[in-house]
Amino acid sequence: MVLICTLSVNLRSTVHCFLLHRPAGRPISTAVVLHHQTGCKALRRFASTTTDTVYPAKLEQNELVKDAPVIVLQRSRQSKAFRNGNQLVFTKAIQRGQAPTCALVQVAVDDDVPKKNTTNDKNKSASSEKFQKTEAQPIGWGVWNPDSLYKVRILCHRYLQPTLYQKITQPEMNTQEALKMIVQYHVKVAVRKRTALCLPNPGQNTMFRLVNGEGDSLSGLQIDVIDSHVVVQSSAAWTEVHKELILDAIQEVTNYDTIVWKVAGSRLKQDGYTGIVTSEKKDDEEESQTAEAVIALENGVKFRTFPTLDGQKTGVYCDQRENRHTLSKFTQGKTVLDLCCFHGGFSLTALVQGGAISAVGVDSSAAAVEAAKENAKLNNCDDKASFVQADISKYMQSTAADGGTFDVVCLDPPKLAPTVASLDKARRKYHGLNRDAVKLVNPTEGGLLMTCTCSAAMTQKDGGQYFLNMVSGAAQAAGRQLTLLSKAGAASCHTQSPVSWPAGAYLTAALFYVHPAE
Repeated sequence: MVLICTLSVNLRSTVHCFLLHRPAGRPISTAVVLHHQTGCKALRRFASTTTDTVYPAKLEQNELVKDAPVIVLQRSRQSKAFRNGNQLVFTKAIQRGQAPTCALVQVAVDDDVPKKNTTNDKNKSASSEKFQKTEAQPIGWGVWNPDSLYKVRILCHRYLQPTLYQKITQPEMNTQEALKMIVQYHVKVAVRKRTALCLPNPGQNTMFRLVNGEGDSLSGLQIDVIDSHVVVQSSAAWTEVHKELILDAIQEVTNYDTIVWKVAGSRLKQDGYTGIVTSEKKDDEEESQTAEAVIALENGVKFRTFPTLDGQKTGVYCDQRENRHTLSKFTQGKTVLDLCCFHGGFSLTALVQGGAISAVGVDSSAAAVEAAKENAKLNNCDDKASFVQADISKYMQSTAADGGTFDVVCLDPPKLAPTVASLDKARRKYHGLNRDAVKLVNPTEGGLLMTCTCSAAMTQKDGGQYFLNMVSGAAQAAGRQLTLLSKAGAASCHTQSPVSWPAGAYLTAALFYVHPAE
């Protein structure tokens, strides 16, 4: 078993088994690999940066569950959502209670309807009180973070996970043991969900999302499987503070050879985390060149991936797996254009699985284009695939000027609307890209356009109608008529909580028939 993670450790601390034990105080950030070699562990450093940092809280390891702090929520229409399973608790929903940052807390709803215009509520909210059956109704367990927009992330719900709730609500239960039990429980359930989805499926799909945050009741934690690697991404303060516990729990539940720990630095900062977030560093050239490729399968297509690297260099975006398969079903004997092709996901699936006669992939990244070429060789279809480094707008305009057309066009741009505030500006960009993409669809016979957005603001606006209206307007500007054939989101392994949906919806992949030009 191999562990790769960004850990905060003291230089003088020692390696035990597969985890580094961190003394409280002066951590540094060190990316390490522990190799299992004939019964011993060999250590290789990837990088080392010494920086002092202060963790959000020093948590007592032997604190009993019966002594755990209580956060009491106001009883209101909003609190009904928490009783029904909503996992994210905002400031206004809290009536009273305090706890150490990132500590496990009991969550309850006040039995009394909150009174309006009471002068003692503000003072009362600062107090920390224990349960009294006449005062509050327990609904579950969560982690507390006063510095976050989400003051409580509920991880165990009394009514949705009653067996787990009963196990951890024992007087003799240790809070750290309880939290580990929660993580293990949800990872086990996540494994069962993916098994129901036939994931992994040797020979077909060996990379997928194993844990998807709130969709798998572990808010702030994502876990991807890339063949023999488990890649964990931390985006909440509680996951960083309890990193060793989480890694321990994952290793005990799964049987994968390697665990990689990564962080979403911007999200951690938003969550109030003050520790070091070094795995968002740019991979140095030496590490990028020496990183070993892992061959993973998606829809039977081979892809070179690099799980130990960060960002796009990982070579994996498995949220489009099912949309690639859907489009490939209609590419037999067709010519395909894959815009913003990244590592060739849509184009190679169309060639290998769909039987397309040719495919052109375009991306502005030279590294992405080179990776796509390597993937084409890996799948023995480099004679049918060509990849071009270019700005897609300029490529589409020059191709249209030369009279070039395709039977199937896929447009999968990066996130253009990171926030709701940027939606209007992004809409104009999406409109221009889709207009030019429609122009390249076979004007004589007609053809297919799959157009995507990974911007949650665009996907969620008006229940998704906003995006469809934009595409329709772009087609009119191109002088073509569209018919919507299907609309999908992220792959089914990117689970969502039905209670909080559509807050987790970010991806739209709309498939259109583009009518012949008149």
